[in-house]
Amino acid sequence: MLQNEDGMTLAEVLISVVILGTTFMLFASMIVRNQKFIALNEKVKEAQYVRDDIKEWMGYRAQSQDIAGLNQYVFIHSVKKNNSLTDKQQTRIKYLILDNSGIQKGPYTGSPTLYGEQAIVYGDRAPGGENKERKIEYKYSNKESTLPSSFKDAHGKSTEEANYLGKYIGSETKNSFLVICKITDKAANAKDYREEGLELTLEVYDEDTGKFMTDTVFKWVADY
Repeated sequence: MLQNEDGMTLAEVLISVVILGTTFMLFASMIVRNQKFIALNEKVKEAQYVRDDIKEWMGYRAQSQDIAGLNQYVFIHSVKKNNSLTDKQQTRIKYLILDNSGIQKGPYTGSPTLYGEQAIVYGDRAPGGENKERKIEYKYSNKESTLPSSFKDAHGKSTEEANYLGKYIGSETKNSFLVICKITDKAANAKDYREEGLELTLEVYDEDTGKFMTDTVFKWVADY
């Protein structure tokens, strides 16, 4: 049998090469998996930061009545099924919008708002103007192509709920996140939901993958 200068057979040399190559591939694969895990862990932490940042910001906005003004339609209707409302109206009362960019208007220039929203007046309370006060952009670029599958219909088009999905525009994250604020409950027999409060679920999605990342449930009162 053929041997090299060290006395190894050709078969042993080939086996050693195969083992070395396999070991290298496994090691490289382990490094890649580890890097992906680190990146995912970082993304989850950022999503949690976005969740908490918006929740805290909503508490501040409650004191100025800004969000309440954007969502007057929500406060005058129950989230329970109401046959007097159209499907679009029924959807509207199940979500809060958190920025002027979420206001829906008629098809013509100068059309009134569809749900009586009162736009937030930015720039008069926080240093740095409007961009320091805003957290969500509802009409962001490439929205249709980056929507999570749960916000698309069977034909791949955006659902009515997609109107209430916005992009987080804070500057403290490397990754991009989408946010939606659902109304999960209203205080029973409340005379004024602004005072009695709403139970909200704030959901955060990864814009790149469309995957759900985190959420939080909390009571929000539009307190004066």
